[in-house]
Parts: sequence; structure tokens; C-alpha cells
Amino acid sequence: FALLALLLISLEAIFEFSGSIRKVMFFGYVSAFASTVVMILVYAYSGYRNISKPAKITKYAKQIGSYYPEIKDNLLNAIQMYDYTKRSDLMFSRSLAVESINQVNEKSKLFDFTKIISFKKNTNPAIFFVSALFLFSALMIAFPATFQAAAGRIFNYNFTFVENTLGIAYEVTPGNVEITRGENLDI
Repeated sequence: FALLALLLISLEAIFEFSGSIRKVMFFGYVSAFASTVVMILVYAYSGYRNISKPAKITKYAKQIGSYYPEIKDNLLNAIQMYDYTKRSDLMFSRSLAVESINQVNEKSKLFDFTKIISFKKNTNPAIFFVSALFLFSALMIAFPATFQAAAGRIFNYNFTFVENTLGIAYEVTPGNVEITRGENLDI
């Protein structure tokens, strides 16, 4: 969204769109940003609720067991045994499940599970975000008048901006009065 904001501000700085196009740009950006935040929160909440589900844990245990032959299915078996102790029909005693988990824990102390279950997929978006934010900030600082004026025009989409160096321009209607410079006129 930092890159999208930079793109929209750059387009506004170059083309100086009309108020209706700036309105579409502003509300399109805000609605896309809001819907993305909502979707991320929903996805994170559903992922958080499912992280402790047996299917996820079983998947990770299988990955670890297949990568380390010393652990094999011991981790998966210990987790399943522990899950069975939570049910009402006790297939295994709790002490057996605890001892099984302790044995797997002792065997697996030497292994690094982060080699199998990687979090690297989260670093690429972070690097992309920081790069986009840096580029956006650098351009806003390097060309403050151009980019800040364009951003201001997008935020104030309902105003008409006049490009002149003298200040504010007035349109007088019906326009049938002519005066010389410096002469007063009651409006």
C-alpha cells in the first residue's frame, strides 16, 4: 500500500487529475486498504484458532519425523498419545503419554526444528514493505513541494486547485465589470 500510495501520488503529481478522478483514487485506496486489513485480521484469527488443531500439529510432526530419521514417528506417536488422554475414553494413561513426550523431548534436544518449519516466507514481505516505505519517504523528502502538494490534492479531492504563483484566483460572474490594477471594487 506504500507503493500504491506512491504510485497514486506520482500520477497526481504528473497529470493533475480532476476532482472526480481524485475522489475515485482516494476512496478506492481507502476502501482497498480497509478491506485488506479486515481480511488480514480474519485470516490471522482463523489461523490462530487452527494452529493448535491436531491436523496442523500432525502435519508438522510428520515433516519433522521424515526429516530426522532418529525421531521418525516418535514425535507424532507421542502427540497422538497425548491427544487420546484428553478424550473421555482413555486409551492410554496420562503418565504413559507424559513419559512418551519426555522421551521424544530428550531425543529431539539436539535437533533444530526451524530447518524444517521455516519462517522465511515472512521475511520477504517485510523486506518489500521496508523498501517501499523507504522509497516513499525518500521521494517525499527529496521532492516535498511536488509530492506533498499531490498528496494534499488527493486528500482534498473535492476542491479545485488553480496552478498559479500569485495565490488564489477568483472567478467573477457574470463578469461584466472591468477594473484597472489597484482599483477597489465592492463585491
